[in-house]
This record gives sequence, structure tokens and C-alpha cells, in this order.
Amino acid sequence: ASYWGDPLRGALAWLSQPGHAAEQAEVYLHPPGALAMAEMYRGLGLLRPGLTLVSGPEAARRARYFVYQNRRSEWDDLGWMLSRTAPRQVIEAAGAPVAFIWERQGD
Repeated sequence: ASYWGDPLRGALAWLSQPGHAAEQAEVYLHPPGALAMAEMYRGLGLLRPGLTLVSGPEAARRARYFVYQNRRSEWDDLGWMLSRTAPRQVIEAAGAPVAFIWERQGD
């Protein structure tokens, strides 16, 4: 089982590893309320500098990475659109997918 927001820790840790994300990049988080928890992770040193956390429709137009918890009942239209393609990374806990990371291609 996962609790609200805890899958984001694994996703942000993965993005923070060398070579996994561009040096300077915007990371779209869904649901929007996850931004507060994710910024707490930054304060604890779990999110590397250079990753800017964003949410909302305007931010989605410019973000490079998209992070969604595996709670499809909470997904917005963008999450469903992204789910038609393979994610860049699947974050698992006990062998079950708990979060997905997609990367914008071609811009």
C-alpha cells in the first residue's frame, strides 16, 4: 500500500540521480497538491538543485518531465494522454508500480 504522496519520493529521487534528468528542467507534478510535499523533500536534500517543480495547465505546456502517482482515479486529461505512451521510468514498491515519469520528446 502507498499513502498520499509517498510515491513522489521515489520519482523525485530517480530524477535527482545523475544522468536521469536534464540539469535544468521543469518537472510537472500531479496532483497539484503534491507540490507542497515535494518541496519538503527538497528541504530535506532529496531533490537536486536545477529541478523546478510545477503544476497546472500553463506549466504543462513547458515542463520537460511529468510525474503521476499510480492513482488513475485522480488523473487529469494530460495523465490519460501520457499513459498512451511508455513512461521513461516506472517507480515500484514491492514490485508494484506506484508512480510514472514521462519525458517530453522533441521540443
